Amino acid sequence: MDNRLRHLAGLRYFEAAARHCNYSKAASELCISQAAVSQKIRQLEETLECKLFIRQGREMILTDKGKTLYGEIKKGFEHIISGLNQIQSEPIEGLISVSCPPSFASRWLLPRLWKFSALHPGIPIKINSTCDSPDLRHGHVDLAIVQGDKLEEDVELTRQTLIEEKIYAYCSPQLAKSMNLSDPEQIQRCWLVHYGVESISWQKWFKAAMWKSILTKYSGWRSKHLRWR
Repeated sequence: MDNRLRHLAGLRYFEAAARHCNYSKAASELCISQAAVSQKIRQLEETLECKLFIRQGREMILTDKGKTLYGEIKKGFEHIISGLNQIQSEPIEGLISVSCPPSFASRWLLPRLWKFSALHPGIPIKINSTCDSPDLRHGHVDLAIVQGDKLEEDVELTRQTLIEEKIYAYCSPQLAKSMNLSDPEQIQRCWLVHYGVESISWQKWFKAAMWKSILTKYSGWRSKHLRWR
């Protein structure tokens, strides 16, 4: 067997650090110190005689060789987890761990859970209210409710849309009056409040609003032109 496999522990630390792009978060997940993660990865780099990370601000960015190694290790760990899942059976009834944002948990989910509990009294439910993206591959979450498209695309998941909401742009009446707002393009000159979800961005809103404005103007011109004729 390849002698380099004696560094399997270091590869585990490397995988966590590469996934988080952060030694501290990797250490927290592995329940060890940040210094231990740093030391293990440094030993791994010395053994492989190549640099795996470079520091960029507070993040640790993978080098090209680091990206190659991470891709293969990721596949390897997924195969191991798949094998473990095949030989282990879970009971039909057990704890269900649900991850969702705090506001969604308190205002939508919790008022409705009694229906599930009434139908399945033997299944306890644990609610983990957090705004962070759930780690469905390495964490202990059975069901995740998220806003937008936060989940990893390469994870084999069953997905279902619960709610579709319309997005509106709001401003104070004083601001609207002072700028004499009449066209979506004018809003780009305002100070914009950004929401931290990629699927809800000003760029997408402006694109949709501009097309709607163009179609509205075209529709009005066409109607006027047809009446004139």
